[in-house]
Amino acid sequence: MRIFNSDELKEHFLDLIERYKAKYHLKIYHYAIMTMHFHLAIEGDIQEISAFVSGLSSRYTIHYHKFYDNGHGSIWQGRYKSILVQKEH
Repeated sequence: MRIFNSDELKEHFLDLIERYKAKYHLKIYHYAIMTMHFHLAIEGDIQEISAFVSGLSSRYTIHYHKFYDNGHGSIWQGRYKSILVQKEH
């Protein structure tokens, strides 16, 4: 399913990233918004990152359903996946 299939939806998602980044005091180094998913390189506490992704995904899902006026339910397939990347010293 295409989740980010308009510039308006992508812009809204970027606005949500900024809002939630400030709320959880995270550092976002990189992002990629694909047609059906997104990637983020984030630094922060694991609980803060989890809350960030949960809030971001929930708010975007609500907006997506309002944008298309098509009901409710998850638009994401499964849970988010995270990979630990360690810094060089």
